[in-house]
Amino acid sequence: MATVNTLKRFQALSEKRTIFRAQVTQVDVGLNRVKVKWGTALLWVVSVPGLAVDDYVKVEGENVIAKLPDLPFAQTVVY
Repeated sequence: MATVNTLKRFQALSEKRTIFRAQVTQVDVGLNRVKVKWGTALLWVVSVPGLAVDDYVKVEGENVIAKLPDLPFAQTVVY
């Protein structure tokens, strides 16, 4: 008889994906991906058309969701 892990099934329903703002540092048109800088980390993610170096993008999981407009940005730390 197979066992069912109820906790694992419940966790799969609420899969959390990280959403963050990042700056494009490199564009690879051939593989449809861009390298983004997020804090001190550099990550390759799946791109959307029309991105260029120094653009800011919204990333969810491993995909670029949208190019962000050129607006002022401030980061605050909440304790």
